[in-house]
Amino acid sequence: MNRNCIMARTNSGHIIEHKLEYKLEDQIKALYPAVNEVETPLPRGWCTRERSTPLSFTKENKRVEYKGIGKKKEAFNIQTANSIPPSCGLYYFEVKVISKGQEGYIGIGLSADNVNINKLPGWDKLTYSYHGDDGCIFCSSGAGQPYGPTFTTGDVIGCGVNFLDNTCFFTKNGHNLGLAFKDIQGNLYPTIGLQTPGQIIDTNFGQHQFVYDITDMIQGMKKKFKGTVENFPVSENKEVWHILLQSIVQSYLVHHGYCNTAQVFAKSTQQKIDEDLSSIKKRKQLQELLINGQVGDAIEKTKELYPVLFEKDINLQFMLECQHFIEVLKNTSNTNRKLPVVQQNSCSVNNIKRTNCTESKFFTNSNKKLPKVENDIKNSLNTNNSLNYRTNLESTNSSWFSSNYLNSSNNLPVFLPTSIFNTISNIPRHESYKSMTEITNSECKGSKLHTEKMLQLGRKLNTMNNWMKSIPGYNEINNDMLQDVFSLVAYADPVNSPLGYLLHQSEREIVCDKVNSAILENLQFPRRSVLEVIIIHTRQLIRLMYSLGYGHCAFINVDELLL
Repeated sequence: MNRNCIMARTNSGHIIEHKLEYKLEDQIKALYPAVNEVETPLPRGWCTRERSTPLSFTKENKRVEYKGIGKKKEAFNIQTANSIPPSCGLYYFEVKVISKGQEGYIGIGLSADNVNINKLPGWDKLTYSYHGDDGCIFCSSGAGQPYGPTFTTGDVIGCGVNFLDNTCFFTKNGHNLGLAFKDIQGNLYPTIGLQTPGQIIDTNFGQHQFVYDITDMIQGMKKKFKGTVENFPVSENKEVWHILLQSIVQSYLVHHGYCNTAQVFAKSTQQKIDEDLSSIKKRKQLQELLINGQVGDAIEKTKELYPVLFEKDINLQFMLECQHFIEVLKNTSNTNRKLPVVQQNSCSVNNIKRTNCTESKFFTNSNKKLPKVENDIKNSLNTNNSLNYRTNLESTNSSWFSSNYLNSSNNLPVFLPTSIFNTISNIPRHESYKSMTEITNSECKGSKLHTEKMLQLGRKLNTMNNWMKSIPGYNEINNDMLQDVFSLVAYADPVNSPLGYLLHQSEREIVCDKVNSAILENLQFPRRSVLEVIIIHTRQLIRLMYSLGYGHCAFINVDELLL
């Protein structure tokens, strides 16, 4: 497992709403949550390569000083190393004038690729700039237009670009000076131009709190865009959409096993349920066992109700066995005390915000509220693209396991061949188990019975993993999973360890959803409900917008729309 996953699971990526000094990565990520810097890095410093200029750079290329002689043709402009990704939606940076120099000829703004470096920005084609000596703005021309006040030593000038309508604005000392340019074009870079000796500027690309509160502007744009989405006209025939929404809700209720609610909803909306009610109840029974941490019972129940399920998907049983180990560990150590509330966005393998269906009265044919429904419906949806390996396990094609399957009384995997079954009781303990025994004996406060059971499960998991490596289609994620599960034993306080999220209730829900989807697929029903497929498609469309350079994707958050 990539250890970065732990960090990713706790990063909400929401816009900041308070004025605090963030670390560089945290604040920039909060300002531009839609930007993937692996693909499109953000501007973080001025570009110094291949430039023979009288400019010197310090403070990680964020401070620039003009050291030329200051002749008319000695103007120089510089761009950042990276252009601005349109997926920012609204991008902003600030420049503080440490010294205006002799004349104060300073230009701040934006420019496209391959501009003339011997001109102040705004004078060359596809450059846009606000000049300090006269307060004018310049767009691809030497003729300026009156715009705002002049600026000098001590002033902080901000430049913002709105990719929704391709406009640009400037600020001075925290005050918005209004619209400066429309229909800006090109692959844009933050740009600065200096011309007279003694000029020094510092740049803030988001690593510090801005003088101008850009977050208020971002929140306003998000709110406006959310309203546009919610009020978008979808069809003149409301009855068609009414029926469609009802079927989506019905699909969701059946998929997650809310049998009683599904029956009531189907009756009130005159729909039929395709799956047999007894089948839904069986799935719900398994879900309840897993949610309550009774994984051992759930494994045996799964073998009883769906005897071929693990034969078709060996990774699924391995995931369940790992969760079983975790549950025993909770009972063995002091981790079975009440778990703290963890601010995580991961619960469901299908990553959809959980909702309360009692509020969905508009889905029915009348305005009457539905009868009381199962309380746990409100916990059945979830947020964020979980990076947990459990959500990424792929089923292995195990059709060749049709022979040598064995159901054992010792709770061994149903797919283990006879050779493995006959030697399981004499498995030599690996060095890792020796250390695990020592740690367990010294740190765990649970009963000896639980400790022995945990060690037995550990040996079983290790054997399963080693055997699975020899079969076609082995998933390396299993090895990472096993490593993390075993690593929990090494911590005196597993709950607050870097792997503590494995002990959280949300992990049970991930396993529960994975098992439920596998059962449905085995019964020849869709793995995901219609609602979940719609959400997945929506997220994919947002990623497509990002790849095509549409700034709108910065203001579309599926999870927030589901609130």
